[in-house]
Amino acid sequence: MNTRTEKLSKLRQRNCQLGVTLVELMIGLVVGLIVLSGVLYTFLLTYSSSKDVLNSTRLNVETSALLDLMTGELRRSGHWYVSVASSATSPYDSNPYLDGSEIDIAIIGTDCVLYRYDVDGDADYSETSEFLGFKREVVDGVGVIKFRKSGGSFSMSDCAATGDDWETVSDEEFMDVTGFSITDQTTCLLGPAVSSTAVCGVTSDDYAQIRDLMISVTAEVIRDPDWKTTLNDSVRIRNNIVKDF
Repeated sequence: MNTRTEKLSKLRQRNCQLGVTLVELMIGLVVGLIVLSGVLYTFLLTYSSSKDVLNSTRLNVETSALLDLMTGELRRSGHWYVSVASSATSPYDSNPYLDGSEIDIAIIGTDCVLYRYDVDGDADYSETSEFLGFKREVVDGVGVIKFRKSGGSFSMSDCAATGDDWETVSDEEFMDVTGFSITDQTTCLLGPAVSSTAVCGVTSDDYAQIRDLMISVTAEVIRDPDWKTTLNDSVRIRNNIVKDF
């Protein structure tokens, strides 16, 4: 009796050491793959969300920086260093940009603006480093914003004049500037002695131009064009044109 019991016990022990069957192994693999797929899906979802947040944030930062640069510069258009010796002398009379003898800002087409101001305060408007501007240009299939560091051609009517020195100020490796526009929103105030049909800049005196520009920039991420943004900003040019007002 004891011998029979011992044989059964040994048989059970041997069966327990045989391992798992093929079916059990396949079931284990399927369960492992399901768990691994869930982990991988969670990782990819987190990565995609992080990438979207990064693209959105950087695109807005880059576009905002461009607008800040342009508005800060254009706001200075027409600035002129003047030392008034007499309180009876109007600074408007000695500013060549405001008395009509020199052009301080010009919108060329819809995607280029040229402007000037007395950068170094030496009362000299003939320096090439004071012929400035912004424009959109397509370079190797990518739209960029360029800044005119100096106008070798002294041109205030041509954004592609020979001799001008333009530098790209947008990140051409990250974003494509698909749209850039500048709209003149100048308003005219006429003096009491001027006919109501007179036009600012045409009549000889008694008017003031309150100059405002609206700037719009549209850009998208080069590697993910689904991410795009359009930012608008207005610029009040502080140096209003005043004629005997």
